[in-house]
Amino acid sequence: MMQVVLTPPESRRLIARAVAHLPEVKKALKDGIVCIGRGITNGMIVEEINGSFERKKYVAGCIRPHRLCQGLYGETFQEIVFLHGEMKFLPSKEIIKEMGPDDIFIKGANAIDVYGNAGILVAGDGGGTIGGVMGDIYTKGIQLLVPVGLEKLIVGDITELAPHMGKKKVSYSMGMPVGLFPVSGRIITEIEALESFANVIVRHMASGGVCGAEGAVVLSVDGEEKELEKALAKIKSVLNEKSPPIYEHECATCTWKACPWVGKETHY
Repeated sequence: MMQVVLTPPESRRLIARAVAHLPEVKKALKDGIVCIGRGITNGMIVEEINGSFERKKYVAGCIRPHRLCQGLYGETFQEIVFLHGEMKFLPSKEIIKEMGPDDIFIKGANAIDVYGNAGILVAGDGGGTIGGVMGDIYTKGIQLLVPVGLEKLIVGDITELAPHMGKKKVSYSMGMPVGLFPVSGRIITEIEALESFANVIVRHMASGGVCGAEGAVVLSVDGEEKELEKALAKIKSVLNEKSPPIYEHECATCTWKACPWVGKETHY
């Protein structure tokens, strides 16, 4: 048995690497459509598939110190779609019309629970990216992959929590007010990532840390020695991964009108 520690950037890289190498993703890259929504982990997935990629231009909404932030600025990339392996920039709400059960839609999450649900924070009318595609995903049976680290595990049931949320219910928010959009898909955490690389059993045993390990997860990995070696090799390959640079945007110059902090120099 092994016990290992992964920081959030290391977890994201491990998850991204696993998603890019899933058999169904490889098949869709060769024969069909893979649509990858914006996000930090998703930018890493694009990088794993395509090689060099300017990830800082693929960040959507984000949680910054002291505020929820839209994160979409002038230089942000359009959503990325792989059509038979060729990378294109296309709106997800358009390409989803062409997708079917053999195709893959990849969208990160802001929360997961122990019941297999994921939750996505949404600020835009219509539910943002996920709101524009979930009808087709459920109707057509499109495969939805949700790459998300265990740092986002929350207490409670997301399906019970979501009705209590909603930006119109909020009287004060640190940054933009949001709702919580529950989704059911195939969730890929560090557990599923490692178990896809080696015949091991992975258990989440602790979280948190200091000195740069804030948000880290501690995992127990069990299996035969050769399989543990495989898992350890994957873990070592992501160690010292750093968070990508993200565009800094001051509230004073922001134009996102849905946020009460827009145009303000101070917030509290």
